[in-house]
Amino acid sequence: MHHSFNRETGTYSTDIQPDIFGIHKDMIRNVVLESGVTVIGTCAFLDCDNLRNVEFCPGIVEIEDYAFRNCGSIVTLELPDGLKHIGNGAFSGCAGLRNVHIPRSVRYIGHGAFTNCTRLKDVWLYGDCMVEHDAFDDMPVLHFIDF
Repeated sequence: MHHSFNRETGTYSTDIQPDIFGIHKDMIRNVVLESGVTVIGTCAFLDCDNLRNVEFCPGIVEIEDYAFRNCGSIVTLELPDGLKHIGNGAFSGCAGLRNVHIPRSVRYIGHGAFTNCTRLKDVWLYGDCMVEHDAFDDMPVLHFIDF
């Protein structure tokens, strides 16, 4: 974990750094992100294939590149209000993912953010944001995107 204080905004934050769980990643099944976490770092949960459930706290503003790549056991994502940025490949290869709710606060969805989520059927995108052209590629069963 990385702690920081921004003097201009008066914001204290705790960020989850890249690959923080190392060799223990296969043991992670549930993650509860508590108040104070603002950024989920690049590759933070990369290849945590047994991760099934993520409870996001409302203070998260950014999910960096490949943060949850290849987390094949996640089925549903309820992303938090206040989230602004979903990085490149953030959820790519999440083969078990079926439903995603993206809040109005999101302003950017990066390249390949949900690529190869082969079971993803429903995406609810409630806000006005920039979605890269390949953010939702290679999803054979996707049948509903609500903008």
